[in-house]
Amino acid sequence: MDTTAIVWIVVIVVAVLILAAVAVALGRRKKQERDRNQAAELRETAAAKSSGVQQREAEARETDARARQAQAEADRKAAEAERLQAEAQDHQSTVATHREDHDETLRQADRTDPDVDHESGESGGYGTR
Repeated sequence: MDTTAIVWIVVIVVAVLILAAVAVALGRRKKQERDRNQAAELRETAAAKSSGVQQREAEARETDARARQAQAEADRKAAEAERLQAEAQDHQSTVATHREDHDETLRQADRTDPDVDHESGESGGYGTR
C-alpha cells in the first residue's frame, strides 16, 4: 500500500471517530433534556400534591386534638362516676344502718309488748318483716 492510501485510511478512521463522538454528544444532550423535562414534571406533580398533603396533615392534627379532648372528657366522666359510686355506697351503708336500727326498735317493741306471744314467735302486728 502506498502512502496516499494509508493517509486516506487514517483520515477516514479519524472522521468516523469524530462522527461517533458527535453522535454520542448529541445523544447525551437529548437524554439530559429528557431528564430535565421529566424532573420538571415530577416537581410539578409534587407541588400539586403538596397542598393535599398539607390539608391531610391539618386534618390529622384536628382529629388528634378532638381525640385528646374526648379522652379528657372521658377521664372527667370516669372520675365523676367513681365519686358517684362511692357516694352511693355511702348511702347504702347509711340505709343498712338505719334499717338495722329500725328492725332492732321493732324487736324491742315486740319484746316489750305484752300482747305479743313470745313463745310462738308471732308479733302483735308490729313485728319484724
